[in-house]
Amino acid sequence: MIDISKTTNSHFPIRELSELTGVNSVTLRAWERRYGLLKPKRSSKGHRFYDQGDLETVKTILAWIGKGVAVGKVKPLLQKIGAIDETAIDQKWPQYQQSFLHAAGEFNENKIDALYKKITKQYPLKVCSHFCFYPLFETFETNPDTPIELIYLYNAIKQRMQSTLLFQNKKLTKKQPVLLFSHASQNNWKMWLTALNFTDNSYYTLVYEDAYTIETMVEMSNTIKASALVIYTDEKIKTLDFRPINTLNDTTNLNISGTDIWLNKQKSSLKIIRDYIIYSPLEAIESIGIKP
Repeated sequence: MIDISKTTNSHFPIRELSELTGVNSVTLRAWERRYGLLKPKRSSKGHRFYDQGDLETVKTILAWIGKGVAVGKVKPLLQKIGAIDETAIDQKWPQYQQSFLHAAGEFNENKIDALYKKITKQYPLKVCSHFCFYPLFETFETNPDTPIELIYLYNAIKQRMQSTLLFQNKKLTKKQPVLLFSHASQNNWKMWLTALNFTDNSYYTLVYEDAYTIETMVEMSNTIKASALVIYTDEKIKTLDFRPINTLNDTTNLNISGTDIWLNKQKSSLKIIRDYIIYSPLEAIESIGIKP
């Protein structure tokens, strides 16, 4: 137990650890209680306090699970250095995907909800996106006749992403927003996964799915002084007029993303913004390189 009155920068609450690592407080508590990965000190009132060692531990945990290691198998690896034991790789991800598809086949939203809550409690949203949601929804691009069960599943998970976004934004209202606009012709799953990753990294994130003009996007971004503007489109959208991009605030980070086919077709018209092009909105956080 520590004296809260004597805490300095060497000790900080769970909220700050969450902001420093991008791991939400619910997940940090789960790692402590269920898996024994963290051992925070406690104040006289029971509040958790962490130090630099805990911060490094969380970074190490993220590195392991980011490589596919099951969170339940991370603890013995924290003391090891070297190659990953293949048996530690989480084989549950394919099982999670199949469970989602099975629940969707039954049109059972309660099962989808329970599974979504289970994995997002144990893993950061970015990890869930990479190992579970992205492989599930990739079918949208490879199959022109998407099964109705997958459409049902996408909309059910999208509703939960929206709820997650709203919940996180309530805690981040004082921060400059990141604006995400989608011009995808069929669905916006990549944009929603991007939004999920942004909010998991403590960005105040706003998503717009309507086909606004570039001029409107820039005007909105400038008006609310957005820290970043991310635009996603695809090959089925007519060429957009990107000239208004020149009026975007200098302090606003910009990313234009889309499918390879669309970007390759529009190379000549995109010369004005070539330095801002990325091939997937999921790269936006790394590409933008801004702190929330």
